[in-house]
Amino acid sequence: MADQVVITGVGIVSPLGLTAAAHYEAACAGRTGVRPVDRFDVTGLRTRIAGVVDKERFAEQLRGADSRLMDRFAQMAVVAAREALEDAGIRPGDGSLDPGRLAVCVGTAQGGRVSDEELMESYFRLGRVRQAGAVPLIMPSAGASWVSILCDARGPSFSISNACASGVQSLAQGARLLRAGACEAVLAGAADAPITRHLFSAWGTIRATSARNDDPSRASRPFDAGRDGFVLAEGAAVLLLERATRAMERGAPIYAEIVGSGDSSDACDIVAPDASGAGAVRAIRAALGDAGIEPDEVTLISAHGTSTRLNDAAEALALQSVFGVDGRAAVMSLKSMTGHAMGASGAIEVATLAMVLKNRVVPHHPNLTDADPACRLNHVSGQPGRYEGGFALANSFGFGGVNSCLVLAPWK
Repeated sequence: MADQVVITGVGIVSPLGLTAAAHYEAACAGRTGVRPVDRFDVTGLRTRIAGVVDKERFAEQLRGADSRLMDRFAQMAVVAAREALEDAGIRPGDGSLDPGRLAVCVGTAQGGRVSDEELMESYFRLGRVRQAGAVPLIMPSAGASWVSILCDARGPSFSISNACASGVQSLAQGARLLRAGACEAVLAGAADAPITRHLFSAWGTIRATSARNDDPSRASRPFDAGRDGFVLAEGAAVLLLERATRAMERGAPIYAEIVGSGDSSDACDIVAPDASGAGAVRAIRAALGDAGIEPDEVTLISAHGTSTRLNDAAEALALQSVFGVDGRAAVMSLKSMTGHAMGASGAIEVATLAMVLKNRVVPHHPNLTDADPACRLNHVSGQPGRYEGGFALANSFGFGGVNSCLVLAPWK
């Protein structure tokens, strides 16, 4: 019991909603957050749509924060962290938690990319950087630092930047900190804001993103035969992790337990995944082994499901290898509605999975109309599913062949 790590607070900022409740409700309803981009000139770009967080409504969430010193990714991390604390029944300074025992582990794949591009444009126009706070705006660790500052978290602080696996690895690191006795609670998750013209151009050059610009809500189609690339998105999710004994002592709500994690590297290609899925298989099996469970005990899988030809096919092969071609585990694909929020995607998906285990409703895939025969899985599509218990697996795979998985268990 002493080593059980549980999720007691959930904070989410996503294209589906600015709170965890709004996000989850929209996901269960099959709504999409993908829409045309209007923040910069998209003329000539392959992709002109994205999973976008409402800019004006989001600004209202930044109460008491000097957002001028924060890139958009850090802003979202702070809003999500504050919600996680509030959801867990903790307010900074209320005496319910020693600040010196509250750790932070907030990852990111892109860091302060919005600010970085704005500053570079200014530099080439003026010949120098005129923004005194330029360095803190762009540094990848700024998200974790601002969460520490504004949530009065004085324990260990980490920022993991490992492509699209950043969020899941940050949550796994948070669980390890708790098990090692380095803290009493951890704010763990990730944030990314990659919606910039340069990144759109870069992804479009390698034809990784969808060109379904005239039908934004149907563009992100994980595992569908008609998929033509992923849809960039922004967002953040931060979870409050605690030891079960402490959480129960203070009567905290408990969503789920983190029971295992696993990692591997494809060691294959800097961009493409191992087509055989072998690296993903190693990460999945490592996570199951860490949790001490067998594949047939997993009843729900949150797929990485990017909506690209190669990644979806490789992930499907991996899942078929571990769970069987006709495996009973239901597979949910959240990116079909949110788009791909890079390093934040795994954290958003684990946060959603934790809400599924508590509320029992599984969001469905609204865009799976013609499943790719090579991606034969037990997809949750057409209508929401019902979670009836058992272990849940979350997959996150990234550029460079980074594979990370997390196993959750319902709290009884």
